[in-house]
Amino acid sequence: MTAPLPALDGTDAICLAPAVKLARLLRDGELSSRELLAAYVSRTERLNSRINAIVTADFEAAHLAAAAADNIRARSSEPLGALHGLPVSVKDSLAVGGLRSTSGAIELADYVPTFDAPAVSALRRAGAIVFAKTNAPAWAADIQTHNRLFGTTNNPWDTGRTTGGSSGGSAAAASVGLSAFDIGTDLGGSIRIPSSFCGVFGHKPTFGIVSQGGYLDCSERRTGYAVEVDMNVVGPIARSASDLLLAMTVLAGGAPWPVEAELKNLRIGVCVQDPYCHVDERVARTISAAAESTASGEISVELCSLPVSLESVATMCSALTLSAVSASLPDSVGTAVGGSHREWLVRNDERSRMRAAWSEWFATFDALICPIMPCVAFPHSIDSSLGELALLVGDREIPASRGLVWSQMASLSYLPSTAIPVGLVDGLPVGAQAICRHGGDLMCLGIARMFERAGFSWTIPPLGK
Repeated sequence: MTAPLPALDGTDAICLAPAVKLARLLRDGELSSRELLAAYVSRTERLNSRINAIVTADFEAAHLAAAAADNIRARSSEPLGALHGLPVSVKDSLAVGGLRSTSGAIELADYVPTFDAPAVSALRRAGAIVFAKTNAPAWAADIQTHNRLFGTTNNPWDTGRTTGGSSGGSAAAASVGLSAFDIGTDLGGSIRIPSSFCGVFGHKPTFGIVSQGGYLDCSERRTGYAVEVDMNVVGPIARSASDLLLAMTVLAGGAPWPVEAELKNLRIGVCVQDPYCHVDERVARTISAAAESTASGEISVELCSLPVSLESVATMCSALTLSAVSASLPDSVGTAVGGSHREWLVRNDERSRMRAAWSEWFATFDALICPIMPCVAFPHSIDSSLGELALLVGDREIPASRGLVWSQMASLSYLPSTAIPVGLVDGLPVGAQAICRHGGDLMCLGIARMFERAGFSWTIPPLGK
């Protein structure tokens, strides 16, 4: 069961429909790809100037691709791809062949790749039409989405506030229905934070199950890394949990996944506060109430302690993130911040102990429900670097870097995590995350669908009406 369409007319309602429904309509011939693409183009032309989510698009090439998709469907009796004729957008940090791909950086202002990132290739093989790129901070290195090339992306719930980062354009585009869904990246929260701030669903896969090839993080490496960047992942952002599952089936190689995980006899732990990173009490209560409402005869929900120290997570994630990105920096800077190989080995050994603690915790619980960020979307502060930025959490200020720790928990230990919209505080979305055991992506997505069926779903933001 999916949420009903908003009470809008014509093409707007179509643009806001779940991707799973649109894919079915396209497959059954009840909607043409050309009609759907024209609806997204029209909506983008009307709304995008106020939120600045889509920064590059090739509508002419997309219309040709849509016409070709319609012709194939009309003539072929062969099974169609899962996304056949479906228009989707992609974060500007991933290479899309033939479409300007800048990663928000001046150094790549005119870069047009001749190849697709593997995730983009997977979308195309499934029949998707990749027609637009969405905004990101330069080199995907901030929790605000702003850069010198394209400017600031505004939150569709309040244009004076951030979308979060670094997949801020992705979340804003999904939230107001500028494409069927978007593909973002996440090293320490970059899918989940914008999803929380914009009121949509987002999935950070288990590290390594979706290729991150073609990830653009420096001007010298325009073809992306040959190896996976530590902790970084590629994953979907969408308006429904079912859409995440559809996208993940494609991104993970097209293997037939079950419709959802078996959600019986589950024991779900909930933790919404920690002394190291206090959470706004209203945000904490919203997450707790949502989790408690999903309890049933087959699903127990109970308060729990975290299996790891958030302070240790913050310390380790800071060091390992610097190591992970050091190769993209100039030699002198990269050497200084990246540390020695021995230092990395020591940190990685500490991480292995954390991963063992998680494994032990998952012997008791099936999932952890916890905050993504300690607050709702904050006002734009584009002149502040991440190191300078402070967050107002209730009546106290904390460094923004500390607020990231709730998202970094899953990243550091390579665990899957799904962002779920669970309510509003001061008229702004609150997101919770479901963290599951290593490889437990289906469980994460199944729990997100469970919340959605309980009424915790995407709703159209003010700017999308």
